[in-house]
Amino acid sequence: LGVCVKPNTTTALEQDALREIANIGAGHAASMLARLVGGVGVMLDVPRIMPGGVVAMTTLLGGAGNTVVAVKLNIEGGLRGHMWWVLPKEDARRLGGRLLRRPALHGHLSGDEHSALAEAANVVASACLSAIGQMSRVPLLPSTPQLFEGDVSDIVAREEQGSPPLVLESSFFSTDAPTFGGQLVLTFDSLSLAVLMEKLGLRGSV
Repeated sequence: LGVCVKPNTTTALEQDALREIANIGAGHAASMLARLVGGVGVMLDVPRIMPGGVVAMTTLLGGAGNTVVAVKLNIEGGLRGHMWWVLPKEDARRLGGRLLRRPALHGHLSGDEHSALAEAANVVASACLSAIGQMSRVPLLPSTPQLFEGDVSDIVAREEQGSPPLVLESSFFSTDAPTFGGQLVLTFDSLSLAVLMEKLGLRGSV
């Protein structure tokens, strides 16, 4: 799960609170993903806060030339933003095989694998946003997922509109074979970030 925040616009206390929000959301997402693939362990790295924008997002997700499967969902409800669930192509293939309970195929991902990954992203996003919504007392829901496959720089340049002030990012990885790993990234627009801070008691009413 990822959240990026510009250091010069947030205090250390606010960044700690955002990391905690990201950690809780990503933790629920990881638990749900573990259930979807049969109860295997899914571990998380410590969430990171980074500047937003197309260039920063591209670098965060592996840089130009990195082929990925990326699922984008809009964050709807009391806050506005985006959630990205991104896996390197081979990791996505292995995860798709686990979701479908069959050995991973070779070549291009099949329609069944795309559908399984998109549905998993929807379930994982719902768990993440529900946890964040409960903590911040703001109802949050994911939109219908959009799945993309290709060079991360092309996907981000085409799909990431505007320049969110910060990005929250958390990497996840499975603990048994066939292994898979990826990133969960959250971005909020400036107004939603201010609302979130206010709901957490860190800023005055916006």
